[in-house]
Amino acid sequence: MNQHILESLHSAATVHLITELAFIFFAKYLVFILFAVLAYLIYKESDKKRRIYFIALATLSLILSLGIIVPLINQIYPTSRPFVTLEIEALVDHPASSSFPSRHIMFTTPLALAAFYLNRRAGYWFFIGVLLMGVARIGVGVHWPLDILGGIVLGAMSFYTVKFLLNKGGVRM
Repeated sequence: MNQHILESLHSAATVHLITELAFIFFAKYLVFILFAVLAYLIYKESDKKRRIYFIALATLSLILSLGIIVPLINQIYPTSRPFVTLEIEALVDHPASSSFPSRHIMFTTPLALAAFYLNRRAGYWFFIGVLLMGVARIGVGVHWPLDILGGIVLGAMSFYTVKFLLNKGGVRM
């Protein structure tokens, strides 16, 4: 099923130049837009304590997810990328490093959750962005569907772990 979903999305991505460019854009560049929008949302927050809380929450979540969890999983459970295993053409340049979990999704899931707690309406758009990015990263051939699902679950776990620890430490928003 993992392979079937990947092959279907990869085929959809390469049907037309427009779809290919859309998949590449969402897979490669949406992460920068989401980061910039969250930075703007935090910057425009008028309550200084709340602004510092969300900076700490997002930063510590990213350190936990990308700095600790991803390297640990990559050492314990290395996974070949689809373009290596299936010998398909990846539509974006990417090293043949371990694919599980998706680093892009591990980065953007905590950002989406921070955006959701900061501004619910923006948070919903962030979740749509994370899903679009995940589908696109499968379609361009650099991730398996389970890499994306694992990234969402582990990214959310990172966020809620940090949120719990901050709240336990007496910092709440």
